[in-house]
Amino acid sequence: LSPTRPTIRAVRMVDEKNGWAAGDHGVILRTLDGAASWRPLDITGVPGIKEFDFSSLTVVDDRLFVAGNPGTHICSIGTETEEIQPHRTPISAPIRKISFASPTHGWAVGSLGNILSTENAGVTWSLQRSGAERIGAVMVAVPWQATVILSHHPRLVTLPVERINQTGMISFMRYLLRRRMTCRPMI
Repeated sequence: LSPTRPTIRAVRMVDEKNGWAAGDHGVILRTLDGAASWRPLDITGVPGIKEFDFSSLTVVDDRLFVAGNPGTHICSIGTETEEIQPHRTPISAPIRKISFASPTHGWAVGSLGNILSTENAGVTWSLQRSGAERIGAVMVAVPWQATVILSHHPRLVTLPVERINQTGMISFMRYLLRRRMTCRPMI
């Protein structure tokens, strides 16, 4: 793909002629001719959909489900009408995979160990298993003082710390890990 086109991250052919693809910036494509050509769905009527990078899709009966990053919504699309309906989820971490056991009962698995389920064909999603929480920590140090900035959605906390050293920062990271929060060093 050229640099001006979004990356396609998921493709699903439902038969030899009909298929779907989804990717970055809310792109959803459809083929009716065995992948000889692809046509984008009209996403202009769905506020914020261009902020989503879709990486998973599945087709169940007459509905297509797409999800990705962020995991705040799973979208369902009527395969006949092509009407897009976003459905809110209780998480923000990316959703990696969607699967349905029946037309009404399905699961979505996401980053950080999250598992969502639906029993009403994707209209509502419930958290079955919660994974770790994310928190970002940045330390700004000068010889006489350091400031640790904690960012945990939806708020930002700044903590002044006197004479923090490497041992103190390691203790701080252990504190976060004990509370099931993930930490990544930023260099």
